[in-house]
Amino acid sequence: MPSPCTANVTPVFGSPRPSELLKVDLLDVAETIANLTEHDVSDPIVKLTMKIDSRGLLSAVNAVASGEQKNASLTGKFMGLFGGSKDKTDGDAQGEISEQDEAEAEKAADEEDAKPKDKKMALRFTEHAIGVKPLSSESKKASKRRLAKIKQVEAEVLEREEARNVLEGFLYRLQRVLDGSDTKALQIHGSDEEKKKLTEGLSSAFAWLAEHADTADAASLKKVRTDLE
Repeated sequence: MPSPCTANVTPVFGSPRPSELLKVDLLDVAETIANLTEHDVSDPIVKLTMKIDSRGLLSAVNAVASGEQKNASLTGKFMGLFGGSKDKTDGDAQGEISEQDEAEAEKAADEEDAKPKDKKMALRFTEHAIGVKPLSSESKKASKRRLAKIKQVEAEVLEREEARNVLEGFLYRLQRVLDGSDTKALQIHGSDEEKKKLTEGLSSAFAWLAEHADTADAASLKKVRTDLE
């Protein structure tokens, strides 16, 4: 079996230090080129098409050997269709028309022969990652577990920040109730014991929040608010 033709793909992308990312083995190149040559294809070339997906991964799309092929002469197909081979029994005028038609047919056939035709043949190929190696099944599972853990931690951080903001807002609102800046309801209807208890609880909550605001979890932050309520 003939050895494959190897192409090492090294994209630059404006980087001063390009590196090889992919190795592509083109199979049956010599046989395909010989097949094209037998079909009157001159100077066949091989084209390898690559693509980069949305994740930045490089891969081969297809490989094709192609070249320009001259058509087999069509002149003979037109011969005999007109009056060139017909007996000139209808007079000189008929003979002149037949010769003219035959000449035009030959010219049209020659022009058709002169037009190059593209002939293509697909090539088989194999890919081998050189730069970023594809993840194994176990590596993919481990990556999914890490991503799930990161997602969980991010959700916990968001929940804690929300609980902290809600608690701070509640404390400042309660402070305005106690000093009467928002409403006079507590000053009018609340007893001295109720006012004292709320003031002590508010002071204690502010002190706790100052010490634990950056470390307390969402459940602890919510409990402080619940106790005050």
